[in-house]
Amino acid sequence: MVLDVSGSGALSPNAINRYESYAFYGTVHKLTTDLFWLGDSLAAMRVYDVIRALDVAERLSGANKGDIQIYTTGRFSLYAHLANALDSRIARVEAVSGTTDFSSWVKSRYYDEYNHIGFIMPGMLRHFDLQDL
Repeated sequence: MVLDVSGSGALSPNAINRYESYAFYGTVHKLTTDLFWLGDSLAAMRVYDVIRALDVAERLSGANKGDIQIYTTGRFSLYAHLANALDSRIARVEAVSGTTDFSSWVKSRYYDEYNHIGFIMPGMLRHFDLQDL
């Protein structure tokens, strides 16, 4: 099963202004900052998407409920790791070229600002970083 979490892949939003959807001040930036004002985040919504996908995966014919594995690439591995910490149905997460920690990313002077806001969970680093999971 392949999953496009909210606001990515086939579920990518159309541009609402002159900026590209994933650029700084683009559609995803606008929608995510709206979620921040509501006490939520796009990252949390995407983790929820992964957990709901587990419900679907369990119902597929031939699925082994005790052996759900997630393969992910890039920064999107954050959502799989967080879902794994929250849901015991995930047996294994294999992340390729994923972010290993967010503290070094937010401390870096220069970073890739493209599509960065969808990976931010306000206050996350006060409680944990990815290697803590």
